Amino acid sequence: MDGRFDSDTAVYVTTGAFCVVVFAVGMAVLTITAGTRPGSRAFWGFTGGFLVFVAVYFVSMGSYRLLSNEP
Repeated sequence: MDGRFDSDTAVYVTTGAFCVVVFAVGMAVLTITAGTRPGSRAFWGFTGGFLVFVAVYFVSMGSYRLLSNEP
C-alpha cells in the first residue's frame, strides 16, 4: 500500500465504512427482492440494530485511541 493504512485508526475507519456500504447494499437488495418497504417494522429493526452496532464500534475505536496515547 502507499501509506494509507499506516495507523490502526485508518484500518478501523476503513473497516467501519466497508460495513456501512455492505449494510446499505444488503438493505437495498432486501427491499428489491423481498418487497420489504423502508417504512416497515422489520426494516427499522434491522437499521436500528445496525446503528447500535456502528455506534459501539466507533466508540470502541475512540476509546482505543485515547488509551493508546497514554503512557
